[in-house]
Amino acid sequence: MITSLNSDNRPQYEEGIREIFFKTSHRKTFKTDNDKEVFYQTWTSYYFKDPNSKIIIKLDENNKVKAYLMYTTDSLSACDHFESINPSYPLFKDLYTDYPAHLHINTHPDTQGLGYGSELINSMIASLSDINGVHLITHPTAQNVGFYKKNLFTDSIERKLNGHVYLFLGRRL
Repeated sequence: MITSLNSDNRPQYEEGIREIFFKTSHRKTFKTDNDKEVFYQTWTSYYFKDPNSKIIIKLDENNKVKAYLMYTTDSLSACDHFESINPSYPLFKDLYTDYPAHLHINTHPDTQGLGYGSELINSMIASLSDINGVHLITHPTAQNVGFYKKNLFTDSIERKLNGHVYLFLGRRL
């Protein structure tokens, strides 16, 4: 079942989101529990607080979170927050008018490949009635590129910053 997160059900499901976030994160070690919490809040708090953002989750038959998708419909407004933590975010700012929505998605490692991520993307796309495009930023060699291309994120642009190559993947709606 796909469910939208709101202030009423957030406490019930946020621990499941947190678990998936850390299981799928490239960063695995933290000096303190506070450092770990700051890392989580840095990457997720925007979606919990911003009025242009939504969070949808995929639940299993036991009501346990198996995947989540966080997105905003106003990437230009999100620049102030994300450029401080992700140098690649403003790198593609000129494209955000054509692709105003962006997403952050993760699936529990035990359920990857079962179609949960695609279900969440389709649910998000269905809710974007006045939006002409959605995007994400990754790396050209990342394992997730095939997943996104399978989900019709086929408009791609590579740009370099400080010796790193970033990949913008967009989907027109």
